[in-house]
Amino acid sequence: MKRIIIVGTMALLAFVTAWTAFGHDILFPAFAGSDMISQFIRLALIGLLGCLLIIPPPRSMELRTVLALVSAGLTFGVTIMLSQYYMAMLDAVLYVEVAIILAIEAIEAPLTLRSTNEKTTQVAMQKVRKS
Repeated sequence: MKRIIIVGTMALLAFVTAWTAFGHDILFPAFAGSDMISQFIRLALIGLLGCLLIIPPPRSMELRTVLALVSAGLTFGVTIMLSQYYMAMLDAVLYVEVAIILAIEAIEAPLTLRSTNEKTTQVAMQKVRKS
């Protein structure tokens, strides 16, 4: 289910990026920004979500820290820009959706972390038994 949500979000980001870059200026600019910075942010988020599909859990602590920082920064930026009327509504909804996905992936399920700790404990016990 998680992969379906990530792939669907990537597809929607790609659709909005293509539509605002190559589409007609009918109705859509009212909902999504067509400037280069918005396009770059969407492409970067597609790449980051693609990394989540490629890198299997359990992920490293460094990657989880980066995901948490990007999620917090994205949420903060959307809140500020939306309150100042600098961001279109569809962009805001998409960015908040990506921020939620990144936050969930940064936290990771306790079961994944528990299995990692068990593996670490098993390796440590094997080293103790050998010595």
